[in-house]
Amino acid sequence: MSSTTKPEPEAAAVQRQQKVRWYRSTFYNMTILGLCNFAAPGIWGAMNSLGGGGAQKPYLVNTANALTFCLMVVSCWVSSALVHYIGIKGALIFGTLGYAPYAAGLYTNNRFGTEWLVILGAALCGLSAGVFWMAEAAIAIAYPEPWNQGKALGYWLTYRLAGQILGGAINLGLNADKDEAGKVSYTVFLIFIALQASGPLVALLLNQPHQVERKDGKKVDLSILDNPGREILRTTKLFFSKQFLLIVPFIGQAVFAEAIFFTYLSLWFSVRARALGSFLSGIIAVIGGNLLGSWLDRTSIPHKMRARSSFWLIVVLQGAWWTWATVLVTKFRHAQPTYDWSSPGFTAAFLVFVFLTLGFQLNYLFLYFIIQNISADNSEVVRYAALLRDEESLRPGVNRVSDVDSPISYAPANPPAYTTSERPDEEHRHAPERHQVQADTVWSFFDAIQRGLGDKVERLITTGLVSPNTTSRSGETPLLAAVRVRDSSMVRRLLSRGAMVNEYGKTTVNWDTLDRTALQLAAETGNLAIVKMLMEEFHADDSLIAPDGALALRLAAANGHREIVDYLPTRRGGAWKRWRFAHRAEMDRITTALDKIGTFVVFFAWKVPKGTAQAAAKTLKSAWKRRHEFADWAKLQVKRLPSRLAAAGASIARGVRKIPRLAKSVALRIWRLIRAVPSGIRICANWIGDTLGKAGHWVVHVLKRAASFFHTVIVAVHSWFRQITLRDVWNGFCSVLQAVFVGFPTLLWSFVKSFGDLMYGFMEAVFGLLGLCLWGCVVGIVSLLCYIPRKIWQCIEAVGRMIAKTVKEILVYFDPKRVSAA
Repeated sequence: MSSTTKPEPEAAAVQRQQKVRWYRSTFYNMTILGLCNFAAPGIWGAMNSLGGGGAQKPYLVNTANALTFCLMVVSCWVSSALVHYIGIKGALIFGTLGYAPYAAGLYTNNRFGTEWLVILGAALCGLSAGVFWMAEAAIAIAYPEPWNQGKALGYWLTYRLAGQILGGAINLGLNADKDEAGKVSYTVFLIFIALQASGPLVALLLNQPHQVERKDGKKVDLSILDNPGREILRTTKLFFSKQFLLIVPFIGQAVFAEAIFFTYLSLWFSVRARALGSFLSGIIAVIGGNLLGSWLDRTSIPHKMRARSSFWLIVVLQGAWWTWATVLVTKFRHAQPTYDWSSPGFTAAFLVFVFLTLGFQLNYLFLYFIIQNISADNSEVVRYAALLRDEESLRPGVNRVSDVDSPISYAPANPPAYTTSERPDEEHRHAPERHQVQADTVWSFFDAIQRGLGDKVERLITTGLVSPNTTSRSGETPLLAAVRVRDSSMVRRLLSRGAMVNEYGKTTVNWDTLDRTALQLAAETGNLAIVKMLMEEFHADDSLIAPDGALALRLAAANGHREIVDYLPTRRGGAWKRWRFAHRAEMDRITTALDKIGTFVVFFAWKVPKGTAQAAAKTLKSAWKRRHEFADWAKLQVKRLPSRLAAAGASIARGVRKIPRLAKSVALRIWRLIRAVPSGIRICANWIGDTLGKAGHWVVHVLKRAASFFHTVIVAVHSWFRQITLRDVWNGFCSVLQAVFVGFPTLLWSFVKSFGDLMYGFMEAVFGLLGLCLWGCVVGIVSLLCYIPRKIWQCIEAVGRMIAKTVKEILVYFDPKRVSAA
């Protein structure tokens, strides 16, 4: 069974064992390899054994795992080339480096809701884990003696399952009293990060292949001498060999389950049931794997009998367990249960997970047994190990991608757009059923919040269908929905169930979708009772600054809620964000106006003259080229002159004969014009009256504002500012400026517009269609002349509004509780 040469009879080889030093023995190296396995993929499996990486719903973790496995496909394929440079021990050390960042990502997601670090950690894990998988597989196959290979594989893989068992034990102890679905305690991940960070240190204790002492006296050589390009080519060629292609289907069915049964555990079981599952299934798998390893090493039984009996046992059991699981999941998709160990039907649903985990371990070990026997030499051990782990990575990667069809951070909350008679076959017959169920559930959850159905909200949360932080399709959190409908009892209920009081969600304000916390929304809408409850009972943070720069204090002040302003403590901050957000439209307007001015100037000052000059130059150039034809053309014109003079004389005679009729037509048109003059005069008179009326109203308005301002000043001076504040004086002064500098341009524009209407009516009444054509030409010319001034005025308006906002923010800085007029 040796991987290097045709073996002598195994029983005889067992009898001639040599003495070895313990720290160079295969048992020592398999122990170190097992500890590395425990610290890296073992703890990774422990996190998966919690179901969805310890999260309440598994979709983000399935996304991360899909990314990990897909990157492992690449890193496994090139890992044998990496061995050429750093050796098999260096490859093992490199492979342990990426697991700790992934655990850190799950920790931050579990505690703070961060998602990007989960994806980054998964990418780093995928790049290193592929190399680790290849290295550990090659070491596990090549280091042990032939008669110990099965037991060594079982012993090594025990450490991987020890991580799952430890994770289940820790989680079971921390969450034994939680009989509902939910997230795993984040303390667990601190332990996981520490264990995975120790992986590279443990790998340093492994012996190099030439240092290993085997009891059969043979040396281990896992060096790769070919250059990387040739090594990758050899690995690719080995992939398409008959021996490997024949075992690819078996690899696929073996590793398919890993992407399924942990998601199965997360979807249908409570936290403590998930912990119990990871704990018990690990123990059962350890026992089954070591029994299979011992059976495969029984040298007294023919090799063929051991191999075939193991194969048929694994295949038959795997088929039975998959049939069982398929029947259960079909029922669960309609019933949507959440099983706890005290629930009816728990045993049948739970045991299928345990048996699937056992089947995965048996398949795993038997695959290494196959690779060990088809390898021609030690270099092929490395390549076959890389291909085996590459295929193992590819299948779970594809399978986990299929589990990412549901939303990661939120669920669709809008009600499905179909009638009861159509659901679900007609309108949504192509949508995934799980997504449809999720959409209905979350919409029902938010509908219950808005209608104040507290019992229904409690039931949906405790059964694990939703969490207190599940967001709608629009990004609104349940807490924001409760604040929006001003339901303080619902707010308290959600917070007591674990809703994050300082979490941002989406809310619509003045047609803008903005991020707000519950406290900010309550302050903005003037709900003092909810503001006090959030601050005093749940310690909401009023210093948080929203992406648009909003503070709870400023939101209350901007909307005139004086009681909330008086209650909240003084806060400063977010001024630049508020200024930038409030004037993003102004900045866009200025940019657009300047772009249009530039385009206008370029067109009329450059493109039109350029086009005219080019056309003139082209004409002159063409004429110059044809200058030799000018003499012939002049002669022709002289010859045609008599006939043209005769034709001109005939035309003049016809014109003279038409003079009486033309005079009659002119007289008729003059008479019509005279008849239309009174109508035009009436239109002009009406316009003059309207204009004078508007001008008079504006003058009176300015005088009123000025009188009010001076009255305010006089009263302020007379009463020594005891009754009138400086703000009142400032507001009066601003009113006068507004009347002059805003009212006058408005009046001027009204005058221009009414004058245009006057000219339109006058030209139509007096000149008819010709008048309308003339009016259109004049309007076009005036529009061109006013285009640049109009755009400049738009820029000035925008700048003025920005300056006013700047002054306002300066005043707010000195008086954070400055309240705007309601």
